[in-house]
Amino acid sequence: MTSPQPMLRAFRLAALGGLLARALCAQDPAGTPAIDFLYGDRELFPSALVCFTADSRYAPSDDQQLGDPQGVISVRLKAPTDDCPVRITLSETPFYEESHLDCRLPKAGTVYHVAPVMRYHAEKLAAQKQPLANLVVRAVVELGGQSCELSTKVVVHSVNDAIMQYRPRDADAVISDWKSDAKYILAAYVNENNPWIDQRVTRHALDQHYVDAFIGYQGDAASVRKEIKAVYTTLADFGFKYTSFKEPSAAPVRRGENIALQAIRLVGDSLESAQANSAESALILASVFRKMSIDTVIFLLPKKQVLLGVYTGSSHKKADALLVLDPRKLGYESFDAAVAAGAAAFNPVKDKLIFGEGADQDKLRRSAERFSYLAVDIDRARQNGILPIPEVRRDFHTSLRDSSNPNHNP
Repeated sequence: MTSPQPMLRAFRLAALGGLLARALCAQDPAGTPAIDFLYGDRELFPSALVCFTADSRYAPSDDQQLGDPQGVISVRLKAPTDDCPVRITLSETPFYEESHLDCRLPKAGTVYHVAPVMRYHAEKLAAQKQPLANLVVRAVVELGGQSCELSTKVVVHSVNDAIMQYRPRDADAVISDWKSDAKYILAAYVNENNPWIDQRVTRHALDQHYVDAFIGYQGDAASVRKEIKAVYTTLADFGFKYTSFKEPSAAPVRRGENIALQAIRLVGDSLESAQANSAESALILASVFRKMSIDTVIFLLPKKQVLLGVYTGSSHKKADALLVLDPRKLGYESFDAAVAAGAAAFNPVKDKLIFGEGADQDKLRRSAERFSYLAVDIDRARQNGILPIPEVRRDFHTSLRDSSNPNHNP
């Protein structure tokens, strides 16, 4: 006759597994397992996923999150026991491969966010130019030999949708919790690697004899200013005009309650269309200057005004080393007019701008005006882990140097 002890032991183990599974999949509302997002709400932003390095100081992150602190997709759940092992599997989608994380939940009753390191398809994300509704994100949570499947529908934004501000997850709904450093993502839209910069822009300036060579800081401040003017004049030759296209490809899921977006064209798209708003004009100019190893800083002022600062010398501490342009003048007024307008807008507010280190700058970062006056130093952004959004190589149907192009002005 079979002893009842093994059967009883098996029954107890099964009961324990059932309790753990129910604890996992039927917790109280505060700890109910759910797929969660580091910023936004059931939405993915390709621009942010492809530009931040693992150690970027400007990447949104949560140091309390288990797994990847920068992980955008996580599973929120409450630990049923101390030191509880859990395995999270995010199923494959067109934008990432299946991704896993095995870890332990330290303390019973504590709610954790668990985020695997995602195996993204970076090229696919960078090529996303239209919004996509209803991407199904599926997660399998394994605990105590039992599993729980979660799923949610997600909006995938265009790579052109830039995060300008965001509110950290679980923060109280007060304006002081918004993070303005997100605007550093503008540096990702500066692409010094776009082949059109030397194939079209600097080549045209040389052909027109605006300068004899581009030597950057090897020359003096007057030489650098001449090169800056050559680039500005070249883009004017290409027929650049202002277009106020700023609406994102899709509205934030929560109607802007926790994230603010602005649509920004990639450098190649702006060059091909010869159209840009003030931010895009500044970004195109900054892209060319970055290629020339000339340092730039983008100033964001109230009423969505954007200025571009260009350092005419390698020493940024000299008061006269910063030349400020108003990019709205591109295609309409001369380089000297753009400089005059830039100085007129910049000088009254320069002491309010956040673009350095030290006690005074830290005070500005805590001020109520920190959302209205911000500077994005492109070189600083590169050093702190913001890379250019890669542009998908394609054969352009229009050549800016082709005389048949109506935008070309030889």
